[in-house]
Amino acid sequence: MKKVLLFVLASLMFSIEMSAQTSGGQILRRGTSRTPVHTTKKSNKEGTVSTQKVYPQRDELFNRDEKLQPKGVLSSSISDINYYVLPSPNFNGHLLERNQTRKQVALRQLSCESNSITDDEQWLNNNGIQLQEERIGVGMKIGQLALRRRILSGSYHILLFGISFGDITKVVVTNEQETALFAAYDFENFRKSPKRNKTDEYSGNQHVMDVIIENGIMYVAHGGSTYASTYGNQTGYISAISLLNNEILWTSLPLTNNSKIAIVGNSLITGYGFTSEPDYLFVLDKYSGQRVQKIVLKNGPEYIIAKENSLLVRTYSYNYVFSIQ
Repeated sequence: MKKVLLFVLASLMFSIEMSAQTSGGQILRRGTSRTPVHTTKKSNKEGTVSTQKVYPQRDELFNRDEKLQPKGVLSSSISDINYYVLPSPNFNGHLLERNQTRKQVALRQLSCESNSITDDEQWLNNNGIQLQEERIGVGMKIGQLALRRRILSGSYHILLFGISFGDITKVVVTNEQETALFAAYDFENFRKSPKRNKTDEYSGNQHVMDVIIENGIMYVAHGGSTYASTYGNQTGYISAISLLNNEILWTSLPLTNNSKIAIVGNSLITGYGFTSEPDYLFVLDKYSGQRVQKIVLKNGPEYIIAKENSLLVRTYSYNYVFSIQ
């Protein structure tokens, strides 16, 4: 009788353990040093995303304001750079838990006026805007790759290399004199989403669209140059990468970005839109990647520029002004 009872109890314990494992829970066995990570999955109209709880040290990573330490000297032998190859991201989004008490930007539309489509330069001049970016036709080369864009972000120069302007895969972070090397990344694993149209090898590739650095965190916009369906709607996302330990801290939901990125306070402001696809302006919590505001636009945004207490947004055929609150 005792043997029967022990067998029943053992079977019951095994059943409970297997149930916990298959329901998405995690079981930590005695003697293990593994840290429990509580991960849940939830579905909504914007796709399935993973939400991971934030550990205390996450805020420390985002709030560290010391300057990066050079890892080497950048010289004419740029082809000798050792790039850190980042692992594939979660193309459906990997968001951190949001601190609801942390103040985020709120945008309110003040005006919307049609533009002449080709008057970008005039719009920039009228608003006293000088872009912190340079497009380069011919520059330093790394094999078949050439320097395509140079972005000034704070005290750093960000050099973007690619086969073409629409095929940028490598990012190099230097000082303003471009003599010191702080970081170098290869984003090849960010190009091919699992649900992409695999019959079209070229248009299924994504590339780096914009980069901005703040407090040792590099925010990178990834996207493609055609319809979202080509990528299985797994395109147009932002990744937050720690330059201190090369960790991907979070990736936003897809269809969040194919424009510039602006940082205002605790928020990232970006937007998405393409031809017949819905066009939006988004406010993201820069600590978690979560969307905190979504605004419908008439066209997809091209320029997003914060100036004093206003946000200037230029789309294909409209100029918007929002107040920043």
